[in-house]
Amino acid sequence: MKKYLFSYILISFTLFTNGQISGYKYEQFGIMIGTINYSGDVTPNYSNPNNILKEMRPTLGVGYYKGLSPIYIVGTEMSYGILYANEANHRVVTRPFEFTSHIVQFNLVNEVIARRFGKYFYTTKWAPYGKFGFGFGIVNPTLHQPKILNENIFERKDQMYFFVNYFVGIGLKLRIRYNYSLSVEGLFHFTNRDLLDGYLDKRVNSFNDTYGGIRFILSRYNFGKNLNVK
Repeated sequence: MKKYLFSYILISFTLFTNGQISGYKYEQFGIMIGTINYSGDVTPNYSNPNNILKEMRPTLGVGYYKGLSPIYIVGTEMSYGILYANEANHRVVTRPFEFTSHIVQFNLVNEVIARRFGKYFYTTKWAPYGKFGFGFGIVNPTLHQPKILNENIFERKDQMYFFVNYFVGIGLKLRIRYNYSLSVEGLFHFTNRDLLDGYLDKRVNSFNDTYGGIRFILSRYNFGKNLNVK
């Protein structure tokens, strides 16, 4: 985890110090809605797309961003969602694991846009972008059938705890009005933990719990006055 945090800080610092252009700075506020899926021990694979749909749950959030140049944005996001998985959807087992968890996140984000977008560039109607970041989360997994756990093999972890995540993704921005845009993006989060599902398998040293999904973000821009639109 430390090497990923160091890499994130180094890349963010480089972009922040070299990506600012005087006169192009602006503010952006966003509200988001989307989907979220867990991936880990309970879901050994998602080879069947129907399993993604069965275990898909909603997520909502808000964001505040600062445009530092026509192609670089930094910001913060807060979101709430629900994680769910049922082992029976993925393999045949006698006593499948099943859990549900609330998840709250606070993330620092960076966006690198492939085309000049935002302040001044109203005629740019669409632009793909890459997104990455780092943040903190809270989960409280609830096991649907905790009595099936063999205590000699599994340790219950169905309690509230904090975790660190880092994430990457891609998206597409669509300009819908002068100071509004709609973005669609896919993100994948890494936790380097094995506790999101509410139990720990003592036989393995696994750190494979991840999550991700698709989100839609409606953003309002605050550009200031007296702009020359390009």
